[in-house]
Amino acid sequence: MPGAVFLWKHDSMTTTLILASVLSGAFIGSVLGFIGAGGAMITVPILLYIFDFTPLQATTAALAVVFLAAISSLLPKFKSGDVLVKEALTIWSLGLVTNIGLGSIADSIPEPIILLGFSTV
Repeated sequence: MPGAVFLWKHDSMTTTLILASVLSGAFIGSVLGFIGAGGAMITVPILLYIFDFTPLQATTAALAVVFLAAISSLLPKFKSGDVLVKEALTIWSLGLVTNIGLGSIADSIPEPIILLGFSTV
């Protein structure tokens, strides 16, 4: 029965993808948790080579992953008073301006240049 074989392969591929996602997420989360930085540099190659993202998709997803990790770790620190709000707002505003500016032209930047930028960082 060809249909049954196809369903089995599809389920196997789905299971493999879920397992790879969980392991990759645990690895990326560990790097962010133990080191506190470098999550995007780890996430981009994983998304490129394991999950077959394009460079633009991988860099965008990596920034989203790191943003969510930063927000989740900010909340307890903010409640305990460990956040330097003035300094954080300054850094945030600089990052916001550059991200919006470069994000508006990201589609016109060649993929090798995007990869080179992340590799350089």
